[in-house]
Parts: sequence; structure tokens; C-alpha cells
Amino acid sequence: MHYRRRAELDPSNSTGPNKCGDMHLVLDQQKQALKQFKQVQRLSPKSSVGFRRSGDVYRLRGEFSAAVAMYRQALKREPRDADAHYGLALAYEGEENYQAAMQHYSHAIELAPGDARLHFARGDLNLTLARYYEALLDFDQVVELAPDAIEGYYGRGLTYEAQEDYPKGVAEFEKARICDSQSGRR
Repeated sequence: MHYRRRAELDPSNSTGPNKCGDMHLVLDQQKQALKQFKQVQRLSPKSSVGFRRSGDVYRLRGEFSAAVAMYRQALKREPRDADAHYGLALAYEGEENYQAAMQHYSHAIELAPGDARLHFARGDLNLTLARYYEALLDFDQVVELAPDAIEGYYGRGLTYEAQEDYPKGVAEFEKARICDSQSGRR
């Protein structure tokens, strides 16, 4: 493994362990990924990356309080890390702390307004909380930022369906189906 060899040659470089951790996550080897991201924390203690990525692993494992602690450490190092705010929002949502989740989704959007996944996540939470007007605003933003992606149309369809506006919901689901068929995904 190229990155592992680089990490062994230069143990002060956190790039190798970070890439190894990413590889372990792709392979669904969360324990090994966490070990690598903890090494990134030791090698680059002033950087938010190792803490944020450890938070990602804890969140994927359903260990939300540990994830929150890691994301807070990341934000202490880099308050403008939109991905750390996003991860923290997801962890708070896992703890059903919806107010804190909404706050961090909004912070992430302020820092990275062109990231459609952030608008989708906040829209999804708004939908969960039956805040339909706000959900539609977020899903509209997803469609504007990523018109070829199904998520914005699907989110709008779910929102209209929740409001029992079935004709609009069906129209949005149809747009999502068309986007999906044109993308070639299966």
C-alpha cells in the first residue's frame, strides 16, 4: 500500500494515515479507520481533520455522543470547517437533538452555500419536523444547485405528499424518476 509505506517512511506526515483511514472506511473496516484517524490526531494535533474523520467513524457506528465530542474538537481547531458542522449536525440528529442539528446544518450552509447535500440534509430535517415551507425552500435550493440529481425532486415530492398535495408530489416524483433514468444509475 503506497500510503502506508509513505507513513512508515515519514512518521511525522499525517497524509498517509489519513488516506489509509479513508481506504479502511471504503472497505467498511471502521476499527482500522479509527486507528488511522487517531494517528492523524497525534501527528497533526492542531488540524481538525483527524478529529472530524474520527467523528465520522463514531457516527457511522451509531456512537453519537463520541461523534459529537470529536466534531467539537475539530471545530475548536477550525471553526469554519463546514464538513465538521455537517457531521456534528448528523450526530445531533442521531441523538434526536434536532435544535442543535438545525443550528449546525445552517452553519455548514453559511460556510459552503453551494453544497447541495447540506441543503438536502437540512430540508430532510425540516420535513421530519413538519416544517414544510422551510423544507421546500431547502429542496428548491438542492434542485437549483444540482438539477440533474434526484434528491431535490424526491425531497419536494415527499414534502408535498406530507401536505397531502398529491398531484404536486407525483409531479416531483416523476421528475426524480426521469433524472434517475437519464443518469444511468441502477
